[in-house]
This record gives sequence, structure tokens and C-alpha cells, in this order.
Amino acid sequence: MENLNAPASKDCVLLAGPCGGRAAANPTVAFAAGKNASIVFQKNLNHWTAGSPGMFEITYNVAGDKDVTVLKTIPDTNSPSLTLYVEEVVIPNRISTHSVIGVQYITKNPNAPAVFYQCADVRVEEHP
Repeated sequence: MENLNAPASKDCVLLAGPCGGRAAANPTVAFAAGKNASIVFQKNLNHWTAGSPGMFEITYNVAGDKDVTVLKTIPDTNSPSLTLYVEEVVIPNRISTHSVIGVQYITKNPNAPAVFYQCADVRVEEHP
């Protein structure tokens, strides 16, 4: 990935669900099942509109499973491009060697793409 801190970075314009058309990767990050986790993401480009504000969704699913759980919904505000968000979620209490944490920016802006997608391949492990 390149230029993530530049507005309209090509690596942030991922429009095909569920993961922007990117192939799955081997998980290198682990979360503890049933515990809190901080999810950090960036609003690369501001698509907020007063008449129809959008939202961000943080989602979870076991890789290959079509059942997706929404962990948190965050209303979009008129925050500037490149704003960083740090959101607390509870990781589902389901052990998995390959799960997916996704963040979707649902713009609800008729002059912008409907949804931007980003994903991270993760493991969910038993908490000691």
C-alpha cells in the first residue's frame, strides 16, 4: 500500500465488497476472544453531507463465512479528510485461525461512491 496519508489515495478507493477486491492474507495480528480491542482507521477523504450523513461500520466474520456481525456503527461527521478514528469493540467469543475485521465507509452521498471497504485478516485466540 502506498500514500495512505494522502487524500484520495488509490489504496483507499476500494469499492468492491467485502474487502475492496483484495485477496485474503495470512493473519499476522491476534485478538483475544470476548475481549475489548481498539480498531484504528482513517477517513481518507471527507464525503459527509449535511442532508444525508453516512456512517462507518466495523464488522467481523470468520474468513469464508457469509455471516457478518456489525460490531459498531459510528456516525459520519464533517471531520476533515485524513481524520483518524480509534473505536473500542468487543471481539466475538469465537476462536478462529482466520477471521476478518472490516471497516466500511457508507457515504450516503449521491456524489460519491456508496461504500468504501477495508479489511484486516486476524486470528481470534483464547484469552489466557
